[in-house]
Amino acid sequence: MCPHRRPEMIEALRKLLAEGFEGNQEEICKALAAQGFDVNQSTISRALRRVGAVKSMAGGGVAYKLGDARGVTFSGSVRDLVLSIDSNESMIVIRTAPGSAPFVCDFLDHAALKQILGIVAGDDTAFVAPRHVRDMATTLEELRKAINGG
Repeated sequence: MCPHRRPEMIEALRKLLAEGFEGNQEEICKALAAQGFDVNQSTISRALRRVGAVKSMAGGGVAYKLGDARGVTFSGSVRDLVLSIDSNESMIVIRTAPGSAPFVCDFLDHAALKQILGIVAGDDTAFVAPRHVRDMATTLEELRKAINGG
């Protein structure tokens, strides 16, 4: 892409998402190409970060949309993002849909669960440190209740 057109493309992307367009990177490339921008996946990836777009789950796949002030958005249930929750004697592992672990962790952080000491997110995996390992069953129950919405 021609460097002098980059600001125009960024603004076109922001406008596209602000108007409610949701799509994956390939669909975004096509939408911008229809507006006369010659872009590739890596250009779109950088531009999405620049405009504050976030991944969301839409129609069973990942789509991008503009986030709220914290950069978080999701139009479904958190439980739809969680594939499994497993634990051993000291750690809980949450497997999520690709790219969803940061969102799930943000949700759990804001739920302020008393049994959880901390959470670390990867792309599709979250590690949860319980406050006390002796209370693992209670921690798992609290975690599952928060994820399932109740």
